[in-house]
Amino acid sequence: MIEFTSKSEIQTLNLAQQLGKHAFPGAVVLLTGNLGAGKTVFAKGLAQGLGFDGLVKSPTYNIMNIYQGTLPLIHFDLYRLNGVDDFHGIGGEEYIGSQNVCAIEWHEHAQGAFGDEYLEVEIGDIEENERTINLIAKGIKHEEWLDSIHDINN
Repeated sequence: MIEFTSKSEIQTLNLAQQLGKHAFPGAVVLLTGNLGAGKTVFAKGLAQGLGFDGLVKSPTYNIMNIYQGTLPLIHFDLYRLNGVDDFHGIGGEEYIGSQNVCAIEWHEHAQGAFGDEYLEVEIGDIEENERTINLIAKGIKHEEWLDSIHDINN
């Protein structure tokens, strides 16, 4: 696990951009945090790190947005889902472990649908603009991915 303290949205974006620059096909990022914690900001940074320079917004109503960069980023917001069956109903499993990078907000609404290899990003509030960001890798590829950014200071 690596723990960061982000004092601004820019620092959160920069951290996620570094991850995006080192991402691999099949990477899965599970984003955890309260409403407004910065999950979508983190997804935006991943997209930028993958070379996407357009608008990234929460897919709350669409459930899924796709951003084309060096690898496609599939950005899910599962807030409105009620379990794994709903996730399968939208065809979400087709994207997990494929040639994409998946960033999944509210993943706990489809617990167990993502396998046992992923990077969990826990974003916690400290103060209005300050966050703790814990990066927890599960599985060898995701551990190596996290190791690729171990020297980043914020």
